[in-house]
Amino acid sequence: MKVLEIESSNNQKLKLIRSLSESVRKKSDHNNLILIEGPKLIQEALKNGIKLEDVVVSRSYLQNSFAKTDLEKELESIIVVKDSLFKGLYTTDTSCGIIATGVPRNHDLNSILSHCKTILLTDDVQDPGNLGTIIRTAYAFSVDALILSKGTVDCYNPKVIRSSMGAIFALPIFPAVDLKSIIVDLKTKGIHVLALDGKAKQTIWKQPVGKPAAYVLGNEGHGISPEILNLVDIIISIPINPNCESLNVAIAAAIILVRDKVK
Repeated sequence: MKVLEIESSNNQKLKLIRSLSESVRKKSDHNNLILIEGPKLIQEALKNGIKLEDVVVSRSYLQNSFAKTDLEKELESIIVVKDSLFKGLYTTDTSCGIIATGVPRNHDLNSILSHCKTILLTDDVQDPGNLGTIIRTAYAFSVDALILSKGTVDCYNPKVIRSSMGAIFALPIFPAVDLKSIIVDLKTKGIHVLALDGKAKQTIWKQPVGKPAAYVLGNEGHGISPEILNLVDIIISIPINPNCESLNVAIAAAIILVRDKVK
């Protein structure tokens, strides 16, 4: 394993990582690279075939913790920086000691749709923690793909990646998609499209759903847009205590996928 030491904060590699660590950014801002923080997520990325560009460790982490991981056997090279430089690179409250940049995998949506059983779609889900949990839940229940609207939070947001617990590296995800066009396409391919809306009279427990099926999840505040609701095959709800306003969207995703598995 090669070891490169960088002393200057003006180094171009470090500048790029600092730009990736910003909590709010547009897709064009991160040059199709993702920021992966901590040894566990880096190991998950490697396990799922993510190509790593640069791996940066703090000097104290290299001295005290790096040898305790298996990464030394898996990495071709690392960049070492002093702790004061590393402090500006990570997004967590405390130092994770090691971060990496990687190239997300590309997936063929048409190929997936040709043999899929279950798909999730998000209509402008905004909270990174919610999206990360949805990704983790979708992977746990063997969802074939997750399709994100253009208004959904960036799936490569560092908080999304951490909340997904590495599932983001394994699950086929398609960000910034025109949901109206994709729903039309799904229906022409014989995929049943259902939207989750708390006001719907038809509940998930009473609605028989054939396979394949695609489920649409809405924004945390205003739900699914009327344009999308007008396109789907069926609008369904999860029956809850009438004194409770709504369910968290990630919890709703889990309930839907449990129902999908047992029907």
